[in-house]
Amino acid sequence: MKKMYINRKKRIFLNGGGRNMYGRKKPSITPMALCIALAFILLLAAIGYSAVDGYKKRGLVKSYLSNARSYTESQNYSAAIDEYNKALKIGISSGKADIYRGMVYCYIKDSKTDEAVDYVKLLLARHELKGENFSEIALMINSVDPSSAYRLLQTYTESNKADEPSIQKLIASSESAPVRPQLDMLQGSYVKLSELKFKPDDEHFGHSIYYTTNNEAPDEFSKIYRGGFPIEESSELRAISYNSKAESSEISLYSFNIDHEMLEKLETLIKSANEFLKNTDVGPEIGQCSQAAKDRLAASAKEAEDLVEQKNILFMDAENQVDYLTAAEEEFESRINKEVDKEALDKLIIFADSIYLAVGRAGIANNVTAELESLKTAIDNAKAAQTPFTPSSGSTAYHALYQSLLDLNLAGYKAAYKALLISNDCNSYIIYDVNGDMIPELILNRGTNNENYFYTYSVEQGEVVRIDSDERFEGLKRFYIHHEGLLGCTTEDGTGEFRLITFVKNKLEISDPIEAYNTSETLKTSLVPVKVNAPGSTQQIENN
Repeated sequence: MKKMYINRKKRIFLNGGGRNMYGRKKPSITPMALCIALAFILLLAAIGYSAVDGYKKRGLVKSYLSNARSYTESQNYSAAIDEYNKALKIGISSGKADIYRGMVYCYIKDSKTDEAVDYVKLLLARHELKGENFSEIALMINSVDPSSAYRLLQTYTESNKADEPSIQKLIASSESAPVRPQLDMLQGSYVKLSELKFKPDDEHFGHSIYYTTNNEAPDEFSKIYRGGFPIEESSELRAISYNSKAESSEISLYSFNIDHEMLEKLETLIKSANEFLKNTDVGPEIGQCSQAAKDRLAASAKEAEDLVEQKNILFMDAENQVDYLTAAEEEFESRINKEVDKEALDKLIIFADSIYLAVGRAGIANNVTAELESLKTAIDNAKAAQTPFTPSSGSTAYHALYQSLLDLNLAGYKAAYKALLISNDCNSYIIYDVNGDMIPELILNRGTNNENYFYTYSVEQGEVVRIDSDERFEGLKRFYIHHEGLLGCTTEDGTGEFRLITFVKNKLEISDPIEAYNTSETLKTSLVPVKVNAPGSTQQIENN
């Protein structure tokens, strides 16, 4: 018997009533849950963006501060201040103290004392300077404007506690017994004196300095010192200082002589040198000159221009520069190509032939092959110009040959000096043109005894030649630039005896001690040391 089945209707739910097709209840997501999830996602995105943005900002701040430090080192203080301001605008809180210090320092070094003081006032109004940070910046202001520094201290103590050790130290030093103001430079003869300064004195913080230049005694009604000030004419400077209790020091007296004529003479020479350079072309033709001669005059003119740009110029420095530039112009004039006769051309060809053979046999020949080839070409051209000889072609050949000899000479001494440095036990060396012939001499400091050896380069022999010297030369420790030769001192710090070194007709001369340099502090401070190089570096040779 067959079983009977009752057909049951299948229930099919078409996603109605919150159920799926199988009849199970679908999980429900409420609007509240959606909002929470969305808020969480937005929070994570904000945190991520903030982290990325903060990283970018820190990178920018680091870049701006690096730029500011570079500008500060190169003394471009206005550009450094711009970079500090860019860093501040980004809004990073860390490192602000360093930025504040840097900006005040740059304002002071840029002779913008008022801006430095106003900037510190602004920081105090914002309550952004406290304790040690304020003290450090206040001492910077004190170095150029003691009276303003003390007023800043008063402003600080009015709105802040004065019990910090650094603030207490400033207050105590402001009340200390005043001392005579001391200049941060030497009295004496100058050709320009546009920024006279007193020495900073942290031990006497905020002591106001008053001064006169009209032969009257200074008091609290005289001119107050607020950074460097000029002296236009020869006069006597008198200065006095007062502490915060209105107690005064004794009066300081300094004498200055201002010689405007020497400065005018130097400026006239600079102008004439630049006219020479502008109006003289490089080449072998009549009226032209060699590139080396032009470079030498340009270097002398630039050195004089740099001196004139200085705020304060000692008379002796200006006088020496006048001598240097006068000699450089005279030498330049002598190097300008002029008409020559056949006899002069014949003599130069004979000399050039001997140089070509001597250098070709010398050890440095492989280092000057290009110059040797140029010299050979110049010799051949000069010989061809002899027949038929004309003043124009003869002069052109003469000066082209002369320039080629000079080029060989320069390349030769560089190669020879380098070889000498490599082959010797050399502690250090200096290179300086003692006799003004455009070929610098070499002074080696050798061995454990630190003895000096004097060398020059002989183009006739194509090699370095040692010039024998006496014990007085071997005992010199420091060398200085001098318009008559080279100045040497028996001590490293410039406190010993000074001797003048000259080199004439391949003979080295050492003078007896020069009394003027031995006794005059003004002369000593104006000396410019010759750069000393380590034996591993030949950069100075390349630059000459």
